[in-house]
Amino acid sequence: AALSSIELSAAVSSMEVLRLQAVAQLVEGCTPDFSSSEYRFSQDDSCLEQPELSGCGADGRNVACRVCGPPKSGIGTAYPACPSKVVNVPLYHLARNSVWQGMGVFMEAKIGAPAEDAQYVTLLLDSGSSALAVIGNSAGGEPGRLPQCSISEFHNVSERSECAIGSYDLPKSSSKEFWPLPGSPFCQYLLSANGSEFCAVKQCYATGCRPPNGSSFQALGVKDYLSVGPYTAKVPLNAIYYMEGPFQEPPSSGIIGLGTKQLNCANFRDPDSCYPAAMEELLSSQNLENTLGLCFGRPPLPAPGDASGYLKYGRPGVLSLGGSAPDLFSGSMLHTRLVGDAYFVVALKGVGINGAVAYENSTSYLLATVDTGAPRGLRLPVAWLRGIAEASEAQACKVDSDCILNVKLDGLCLNVVG
Repeated sequence: AALSSIELSAAVSSMEVLRLQAVAQLVEGCTPDFSSSEYRFSQDDSCLEQPELSGCGADGRNVACRVCGPPKSGIGTAYPACPSKVVNVPLYHLARNSVWQGMGVFMEAKIGAPAEDAQYVTLLLDSGSSALAVIGNSAGGEPGRLPQCSISEFHNVSERSECAIGSYDLPKSSSKEFWPLPGSPFCQYLLSANGSEFCAVKQCYATGCRPPNGSSFQALGVKDYLSVGPYTAKVPLNAIYYMEGPFQEPPSSGIIGLGTKQLNCANFRDPDSCYPAAMEELLSSQNLENTLGLCFGRPPLPAPGDASGYLKYGRPGVLSLGGSAPDLFSGSMLHTRLVGDAYFVVALKGVGINGAVAYENSTSYLLATVDTGAPRGLRLPVAWLRGIAEASEAQACKVDSDCILNVKLDGLCLNVVG
């Protein structure tokens, strides 16, 4: 059965305890009815007090939805400048289970238009892929699909790892359009249904498409409106109808890739079959830089009642859209070069403990992929791990501040506490 209004209310209410911890709140946006490089819609609360302002009520439904951009040529109407500041949205941690140790993060979003019909989803953030893919609640029987969380299940440490929040049901969306169309270079393969042909997608993760080494999904390709924070844009979307392996990570109901378009291709051997993914499209629709800032917070504890005092859900993090939020860090921003075009790969030159070198290679470097979708932390070769173990034995490490892992990159050194 489709997700009922009662189930949806329970799902959204389940998140409330986490929202209260977050440093930013998800803000409803407005749904654009047109796409333009100069003029867009944005949420402007001044329209609530002065609805006569030019451009207010632009979508015909929400009075605070306002046209923004330069003055319209030949008319002279003064529209406000479109938002350009960095917007923060909260991130929450996955449940602890046998695969994930609460290391991954997810965010809230809505898919569809108009706003009152948009479907609530929760999306795992994955810098190692580019696709937006969401599981439909009405596609009963698909392997691996998790049931919707009740409020009590969501707040139960063990049951939270066996349910999901939100879904995207393709039949319920009136704003979707099937994309790409058959014959397009972006079409991966054709699926026949009810006498028609549709473009479908198969995406594999980890080291294979099937367990135990990997997972995958199959989906119909569509475009629909994605709303994150105050921003809305029509973006490519994969509506999942089949899964293999542990693709779905509780309590999320989908995934959003943060990678480059080189990871979003119908044929990875053909660069002309690659196209910008959902997050890049969302940012570009607002004339924002294709840049994100991430603060991951702290993952959940392995057991309740730990002396550190962190809640069982972990501490929320922040996703900054369009850049880095200067109020969330101190000092100057440091940079290290990326090695490669598709994945976020950095040059790892060495590691240490409390400033003592554990392993270092002065003549070469290790290629390390920054992957927010990986269930574990830093993965290193055996020789590096042995060096860390030997260096650790000579160090006092009784509290977090005494246990600093030094990670040497090209041009900088990261000091990771704990």
